[in-house]
Amino acid sequence: MQNKLQTRGLIQIISQLPDNSIIRINNQSIRNDYIFNLIKDYEIKFNFSTCIYLSGVFIQIDKSNIQIFIQILENVNVSKYLIDSEYFACQETYWEPLAAVYKGLFCISDKIKLSEEFITQCEENDIAVQDMYIPLQQYGLIQIFSQLPNNSILAIDSFELEDCSAFQTLEKFRINTEFNHQHYEFSHYYQISKENLVSYMDLIRNSDLPSFLIHFAIFSNHNELLLRVYDCCIFCISNKICIKKEFIQQAQKVHLYFQDL
Repeated sequence: MQNKLQTRGLIQIISQLPDNSIIRINNQSIRNDYIFNLIKDYEIKFNFSTCIYLSGVFIQIDKSNIQIFIQILENVNVSKYLIDSEYFACQETYWEPLAAVYKGLFCISDKIKLSEEFITQCEENDIAVQDMYIPLQQYGLIQIFSQLPNNSILAIDSFELEDCSAFQTLEKFRINTEFNHQHYEFSHYYQISKENLVSYMDLIRNSDLPSFLIHFAIFSNHNELLLRVYDCCIFCISNKICIKKEFIQQAQKVHLYFQDL
């Protein structure tokens, strides 16, 4: 039943996407499946050296192919790949996140409407339907991390961090030197470099690390404060980091706040 509901939800999402929308499929193994032959003509390639936070398989959806995708969903088991996917309205200077689908979870913006009957069935079958807090938190973190100078320092105030599934990976980047960061006190310090930035991006997307980033800060290697975060949701950002105003406005709707330091 869960698979059928996932497919029904995906069809409802895709059928409401505006023209020239983009689907990001995180599971790149879809390229090795015969299913990919059905959609490969609509794939978009990006220059990852200039946009490191974009990874996955990107498919464009427009008026000419939206019915093709709906037919594929109705007749082929594509949902096994789309249970880790994101949906964007592609504007001139901003990709607006409209929805994100994870295993057992639909995150939906106020521009996508799921039927009340469908939502009730999801609740009865342990599938959650929520707002866009989770994907927007991830998207915000990715925007910030992608702009950090080399050898920045992530300082986390959490004595429960060892319970995070990403802890062992983070420990590879630990810095044991003592720091005096403007009287802030933190329990963990990690280096963010050009070499390990992709690892951080992967942890933000694919682990529970964001839920442990409750009180933390990021400093440059010259001890300049670049970011201070309170209660997981209040991001105080240096003018060295640029967050688009469209994203800030969208994030406020789910109680994620971005403001100047």
